Amino acid sequence: MTILLFDEIGGMGVTPDVFALELDRANGEAVEIRINSGGGSVFDGLAIYNLIKDYEGPTTVIVDGLAASIASVIALGADKLVMNEGSFFMIHNPWTISGGESKDLRQAADILDKIQSQIVDIYASATGKDAAEIIALMDAETWLNPDEALEMGFAQEIKSGLKIAAALKTKYIFNNIPQELVSNMDEKEIKAEVAEVEVEAVELVEDLIAEVETEEIVAEVEVEIEAEAEVETKVEIEEAPKAYSEEELKNAVALALSDERERQSEIKNLAFDGQDKLVNQLIEEGISAKDAAARFINDYKENGALIKSEAPKAKLDLLAFNSSAPQSLEDGNSEGSNELDILNKAWSEAKGAEQAKIMNKIVKLKKQA
Repeated sequence: MTILLFDEIGGMGVTPDVFALELDRANGEAVEIRINSGGGSVFDGLAIYNLIKDYEGPTTVIVDGLAASIASVIALGADKLVMNEGSFFMIHNPWTISGGESKDLRQAADILDKIQSQIVDIYASATGKDAAEIIALMDAETWLNPDEALEMGFAQEIKSGLKIAAALKTKYIFNNIPQELVSNMDEKEIKAEVAEVEVEAVELVEDLIAEVETEEIVAEVEVEIEAEAEVETKVEIEEAPKAYSEEELKNAVALALSDERERQSEIKNLAFDGQDKLVNQLIEEGISAKDAAARFINDYKENGALIKSEAPKAKLDLLAFNSSAPQSLEDGNSEGSNELDILNKAWSEAKGAEQAKIMNKIVKLKKQA
């Protein structure tokens, strides 16, 4: 099975997850990985390198054009590295674009040193050379043709045949590109590549500046929010009501219970006979005795017909009186009103203890309302 690695490493190019799927499809069979890449993400490249190293079947890397930067590390993950005639193998120090304060730049430099140390170990292990020699080659940004790569131990074989006129087409900037690679590039292509890199560099710097500005704005907003929260908390503390003592709370509860008992007692005393259900309802509703009086009178007027058969003649007269009473109880509160005249007349005509009791109830209700 053949896997092509003809793009940058990471980003929009070859990524570890896609490469892992390709290896899974091989299912342990022999794999041939063909490379033509100028490099890319160090971390994605190291992940691909480890995937190749851990593959259970035989692996061979063939450099068709260029294995530069982290792509050269990937090439060393296979059991055998083959260089096609006209191809190149390039090693150099890892680099990055960083921004921020001096401490941020120092931290970035420390990370680069650690990455370089790992890559030096990989190159040294593949070639048998000591770390100092490898570091010297990386510092110089060393470009190796097939013969040089074979001589130094990076490659194990040169594939002869049609010599490829390699030309460097990559978005990455290198410092020591072989003249034969540059001479094969069209001048317009060179300018286009340089312009693209310059645009990307400007965009990267602008993004970094925007990120820093955003962080500063967020920090300012957070400070303002914290300040407002402190003010609100202070206001809440200042406006918080004074806590009641245990004795004050007990007195308040006792007073509330006393008021409630008095309200229930007044409501019960205002009710007509047979209005027990209404009494319970009004107590549950929590209404005042004054409002209950109005409800008792209205209920008596509305349901009076239901008890006519059992009521004495005087009570029937009183029911007739109630049917002609004004709907608004407030209309009957003033002295000398027609309603009170009618009430007095009905009282004088009422006979017997039962009639007097009913009239007393009505008078009491009128006064409550």
